[in-house]
Amino acid sequence: MAVRPTDEQILISVTSAEKELLLKNARKCGISVNTYVIRALEEYHKNIDTTDVIDEIIDQMNQATNKAISAIDNALSIADESNNRNSEMEPKTPGREPKN
Repeated sequence: MAVRPTDEQILISVTSAEKELLLKNARKCGISVNTYVIRALEEYHKNIDTTDVIDEIIDQMNQATNKAISAIDNALSIADESNNRNSEMEPKTPGREPKN
C-alpha cells in the first residue's frame, strides 16, 4: 500500500482488551494499527450493499404513500357523505338549485 498524505487524526476510546486485539491483529498482518483500522473500515464499507438500503427506503415510502392516499380517499368520502346529507336537509325552494 502506497504511503498517502494525511492531515487529520482521530482519538478513539477502546477498552484494554480492544486495544490489545487491535495491536495483535495489526502485528499479525505486519501493518500499523493505523493501516489496520483504515483497511478494516474499507472492508466494512465493501460489505454494505446500498441497493438493499435504498430498496428498503423506497418500500417504506411506498407504504407511507399508500396509507396517505387511503386516508385522503377516506376523508373525501366522509366529506361527500356530509355534503349529501346537508343537501338533503336544505329546504327545497322552487326555482333554486341546491349548492354542490
